[in-house]
Order: sequence, then structure tokens, then C-alpha cells
Amino acid sequence: MSFRQIPLAIKKEIRPNLEIAAVIPVENGNILLKYEGSPMLSKLDEQLEVLWTKDFGLRSKNYVYADVSAHPNGTLYGITESDNFRLMTPSGGTLFTYEHDDWPPFMGANCFFAGRWVLFIIPTPTGDKLLQLDLETLGIAARYDLEGDQEYRYTFTATPDPGIIFIDAAAGQDDAHLFIITIQKDGRLDIAEATQCLDRIVGNFSPDGQSFVMAPHYDEGIEIYSFPAITRIAGLPQETLFAGRNEYPCEDEDTIDYTVLFLNDQLLISLTRFGRLLLIDRATMACTGELLLEGNEIIAYDQGGKPVTGDADILDYSGEVGDVIVVPAGLLAVHSSGSLRLYGMEGIGG
Repeated sequence: MSFRQIPLAIKKEIRPNLEIAAVIPVENGNILLKYEGSPMLSKLDEQLEVLWTKDFGLRSKNYVYADVSAHPNGTLYGITESDNFRLMTPSGGTLFTYEHDDWPPFMGANCFFAGRWVLFIIPTPTGDKLLQLDLETLGIAARYDLEGDQEYRYTFTATPDPGIIFIDAAAGQDDAHLFIITIQKDGRLDIAEATQCLDRIVGNFSPDGQSFVMAPHYDEGIEIYSFPAITRIAGLPQETLFAGRNEYPCEDEDTIDYTVLFLNDQLLISLTRFGRLLLIDRATMACTGELLLEGNEIIAYDQGGKPVTGDADILDYSGEVGDVIVVPAGLLAVHSSGSLRLYGMEGIGG
């Protein structure tokens, strides 16, 4: 039994001179590109035409990597690094800097623009703190205690309600929490944990804004929650997704990776450990196909980690796509060759 295979053709491909570290969607379908070991930042339009490349002084330190967040109108950038937060203009000018203690390796946070505020997180000797910067005065309006103490990697995520913000707090292989920030009328922040979402990782929201999808942190399945009630409304167990599938014979079974996304209100995609992109029908929560990205090969490996073909003993498979992002123009994929590819989704349906 095999998944129905749906080929997707490359609409546009670029190969930057630098290795891509992150693709960050911003205003009007544009994207930012951050590079491995480089201070540079590039802005591209929705068709992957480079608008500019500038030196923003981005730096990594002790395995804590610089993060970049953009104001929704594109007029400000927030840079978070191991020991500081910077507020910058698109021209590269610095408006505000907040220095703090170093994050431990692989920890840290991005930041988030919310109306007149920008939120960022710092480590302190008394635990992690969320700081609320007033963009009108460039003063710290409030500080909030978080439950973590330098053991989490924090990720802010926008929701369809501008007064509600998600924070993913992931402690490597240990646990993952979802915290909900609600902005009150007076600007005060209320922070509460969505305990029903323990050990799940936020994907994205459905285009209608009524639900969001979460990937498993361990071996659980895909789950969909309503918004803003945050009630579980659908799920797909991992064993159900892969039951009876034998198109990739292997000692180890394939599993759901950390990326599950709404393509539209009717369809989701799930990136698997083998590097497959599985198409899931939202109404039935059944897999209806596998997206075959042009130029992406899924390679079989033996016990010694060498590529194999034919009927040799296969230990594992690995695809060539490192990350996928749904954007207005289609599906973006970062390829192991160093290229960024935009795929059209006209043949998928939904």
C-alpha cells in the first residue's frame, strides 16, 4: 500500500553564496534570510528576488544563534543574541540595546512585536524574565517572571487575535510547554500555560483562524486545537498514519517530525523523519498522498551510514529538505544543496 504521489514543480530557485540558517516570513509575502556564521541579512520578495543584503552584525556565541523578528509593517527588526537584545531599523541602524547575562548553549528566544510593545526574554540569576518594551518611549514598561530557569528555548508565535500571543518553551529532548500571553486593555500581560498542549510543538494556524495544528514532541500524533478556546478537536495517531505502509522498507519505521502545517483550510502537510511530505485531509484526518518535490531525493542508508540501492539492508532514509514553510506564493523548501526553492501548489487541490 502506497501513498498517492503528487509531484510539485519548482517555480523559482535561488542559491545564495552563504549557507541558509533560517527563512523568516515577514510583511507582504516577503521573507528574510539569515545565514550560518554570517552577520548578513537578506530580504527577498515573494518570488525570491533579492531586495537587499545588509550587515546587521548578527553573531552566534557558544551555540546560541542570533534570531531576527520583524515588525508587521516592516519598519523595525528585533535581534536577539546570546547576551543582548537590539531594536534596529531596516537600514541597519540601532535604536535600542539591552544587554543581559549569556544564555546557555542552544537556549535563548526570539522576540515579538505586539502593537506598541516588543516582548523579549532574558536569563537572570533568579530565573527567566519576559520584558515588555514600549516602542513609543523605548523604556521597559514591565518585567514578568517565567517558569523556566535557562533550560528552555523560547519561540513566540503570532495568533489570529493580535491580543493573544503563543510562547513555545522547549527543553531539548525533555519536555515542551505552550504558554498563552493575553494583552489587557491597560497593556498588562497575563501569562498562563495551556496544559492540554503539553509536549506538543506549534505548527501554524488554519487560514480561517479558527484552529491551529501541533506536531508531537515525542512519538505522539498530530493534533488540531480550536482557537481561541484551545480545545482539542481532531487528531491523527502516529501508528494510524503509517499503518500498512511499506514503500520505504527499513529496520526503523518512519515517524512524524516536528513540522506539521496547514496548507489551506482543507489540507495539512507533515514532514517525516525520512524526509517525506505527507498530505493530510483536515475533515477525515487521513493521509491522502505524498508530495514529491522536484529535485528532492530520499536516500537509503545502510548500517555503516553509506547510501545503498536495491534490496540491501536499509537502516534509515534521509530526504534533502531541511525545512518547509507555507507562504502566499506557494511552498518554500530549504534544500541540503544550499538552495531555496519555491514550489507551486496548484495541483494539490483542497
